[in-house]
Amino acid sequence: MKKLLSLTLALLLFQVSFAQVRFGLKAGLNGANLNFETTRTNLAPHAGGLLEVALSDRFLIRPELLYSVKGFRSPVKYGKTRENLRYFTLPVLLGFSPVEKVVVLAGPELGLLTKATRKTPEYRFDGTEDYSRFDLGLVFGLGYKIKENLGIDLRYNYGFTKLITIDYRDPNGNPAGMGKDGSNRVVQVGLYYLLAKK
Repeated sequence: MKKLLSLTLALLLFQVSFAQVRFGLKAGLNGANLNFETTRTNLAPHAGGLLEVALSDRFLIRPELLYSVKGFRSPVKYGKTRENLRYFTLPVLLGFSPVEKVVVLAGPELGLLTKATRKTPEYRFDGTEDYSRFDLGLVFGLGYKIKENLGIDLRYNYGFTKLITIDYRDPNGNPAGMGKDGSNRVVQVGLYYLLAKK
């Protein structure tokens, strides 16, 4: 089994070494939320860099490093609160091109929370300590190459990590323990530009 894994890794590295590697920049918009019934979508930006490694005419690997703002908004009846969760994210996506100019993307995404800001019309404060610092999710998406160097993609990020520290209460309002709840759910639209061949 170890020999098979070593051989597979060696073949992959060999193929990547002869693959076409291109560096690019990307930016776009997040429609972010948590899996709570009482939350609304928070619109916020993402931006960063990417590598596109063409393994063949149909397959590619696309690791990215992005600054991505997620979070959620609360309805007016709950106080009109906006939670901005600022992450550095590392999606590593495998792409398959079924037809020319179209690519199907999927892969894991690791996020590091740098800051969480809670804002209302009256005040703003740091809520970073209320959240998990690390986030793990799975990304699915479609990309379309507009020109040779320019493309657009649409993605959905399904988070697995429970993020928010919750103070649970029993029916009488007494403390019943602490826990985590709520996971990221993000729709992303982004433009990317490939700068050069390496």
